[in-house]
Amino acid sequence: MNTVAADDKVWVKSDGDYTETFAIDTVGTEGNPIVFKGYDSSIGDGGKVTVDATGLTDGLTDTVSGNLFYVFKNFKFTNALSNGVNLDGDRAIFKNCEFNTNGLGGAAAGAVVGHGTMFEACIFSGNTGDGIQADNQPVVLGCRFLSNTGDGVQANNGGAIIDCVFYNCGSRAINFGGGANDWIYVVYG
Repeated sequence: MNTVAADDKVWVKSDGDYTETFAIDTVGTEGNPIVFKGYDSSIGDGGKVTVDATGLTDGLTDTVSGNLFYVFKNFKFTNALSNGVNLDGDRAIFKNCEFNTNGLGGAAAGAVVGHGTMFEACIFSGNTGDGIQADNQPVVLGCRFLSNTGDGVQANNGGAIIDCVFYNCGSRAINFGGGANDWIYVVYG
């Protein structure tokens, strides 16, 4: 990923599983994010790319801090020993992604993310920890949390959760960790 720059768009074909840890080591900008979109046979068909991290610690991680400004659309992050996605950086967006059966090496989340990360129309299922574990203020829109061992969403300092479905969470559906000056919006449609 070290050859992408702000405003780049990368189409990724789902013609097989990607079996490596992807590391974000460059950043986009607020108006010009770096976008990765999966597809099956023709660009834009909505097919999902599988990042199968079997035997690896994480499926997606970062080596930079601060605002990432990355968008991932149509990806499956699965089978990591720890977290499907593990980002220290802030402001990533995940659309139409799946985070499944991560934490095979112990309790871990589908996604561990920094401040202001957004998830839209994503599925979190069968992870051995939380579906999402966020440092601060995630925005979660129209997602499904199914049979995760921990919380559906754990957000340490507030956030917005709108039109989501929680089923068979091992702990709580939503856990706002009690940070100071939290803002919390939970809207059920």
